[in-house]
Amino acid sequence: IREKARLEAAEVANKRLANAKQIAETKHNSFVDSLAQEKASLEEALVAKMPLFKESLKAKLSSI
Repeated sequence: IREKARLEAAEVANKRLANAKQIAETKHNSFVDSLAQEKASLEEALVAKMPLFKESLKAKLSSI
Protein backbone atom coordinates (compact mmCIF):
# COMPACT_ATOMS: atom_id res chain seq x y z
CA ILE A 1 0.00 0.00 0.00
CA ARG A 2 2.85 2.39 0.85
CA GLU A 3 4.61 1.64 -2.39
CA LYS A 4 1.46 2.32 -4.39
CA ALA A 5 0.90 5.62 -2.57
CA ARG A 6 4.54 6.59 -3.13
CA LEU A 7 4.31 5.78 -6.83
CA GLU A 8 1.08 7.76 -7.18
CA ALA A 9 2.63 10.73 -5.36
CA ALA A 10 5.71 10.54 -7.57
CA GLU A 11 3.52 10.42 -10.67
CA VAL A 12 1.55 13.48 -9.54
CA ALA A 13 4.78 15.31 -8.71
CA ASN A 14 6.26 14.45 -12.11
CA LYS A 15 3.14 15.78 -13.86
CA ARG A 16 3.31 19.02 -11.88
CA LEU A 17 7.00 19.35 -12.60
CA ALA A 18 6.47 18.79 -16.32
CA ASN A 19 3.69 21.39 -16.31
CA ALA A 20 5.89 23.91 -14.49
CA LYS A 21 8.73 23.27 -16.94
CA GLN A 22 6.40 23.84 -19.87
CA ILE A 23 5.14 27.11 -18.38
CA ALA A 24 8.70 28.27 -17.72
CA GLU A 25 9.74 27.36 -21.26
CA THR A 26 6.78 29.26 -22.71
CA LYS A 27 7.62 32.34 -20.65
CA HIS A 28 11.28 32.05 -21.64
CA ASN A 29 10.45 31.81 -25.34
CA SER A 30 8.12 34.79 -25.06
CA PHE A 31 10.85 36.80 -23.31
CA VAL A 32 13.43 35.87 -25.95
CA ASP A 33 11.04 36.88 -28.73
CA SER A 34 10.25 40.24 -27.14
CA LEU A 35 13.95 40.83 -26.52
CA ALA A 36 14.72 40.14 -30.18
CA GLN A 37 11.97 42.55 -31.26
CA GLU A 38 13.29 45.24 -28.94
CA LYS A 39 16.82 44.71 -30.23
CA ALA A 40 15.63 45.07 -33.82
CA SER A 41 13.76 48.30 -33.05
CA LEU A 42 16.77 49.74 -31.23
CA GLU A 43 19.03 48.86 -34.15
CA GLU A 44 16.59 50.53 -36.57
CA ALA A 45 16.50 53.65 -34.40
CA LEU A 46 20.29 53.73 -34.25
CA VAL A 47 20.62 53.35 -38.02
CA ALA A 48 18.03 56.10 -38.52
CA LYS A 49 20.02 58.48 -36.31
CA MET A 50 23.38 57.70 -37.95
CA PRO A 51 23.26 60.53 -40.54
CA LEU A 52 22.45 63.05 -37.81
CA PHE A 53 25.37 61.74 -35.76
CA LYS A 54 27.73 62.02 -38.72
CA GLU A 55 26.65 65.62 -39.38
CA SER A 56 27.11 66.50 -35.74
CA LEU A 57 30.53 64.88 -35.71
CA LYS A 58 31.59 66.78 -38.85
CA ALA A 59 30.44 70.06 -37.31
CA LYS A 60 32.38 69.43 -34.11
CA LEU A 61 35.50 68.37 -35.97
CA SER A 62 35.37 71.41 -38.25
CA SER A 63 35.07 73.71 -35.25
CA ILE A 64 38.26 72.36 -33.68
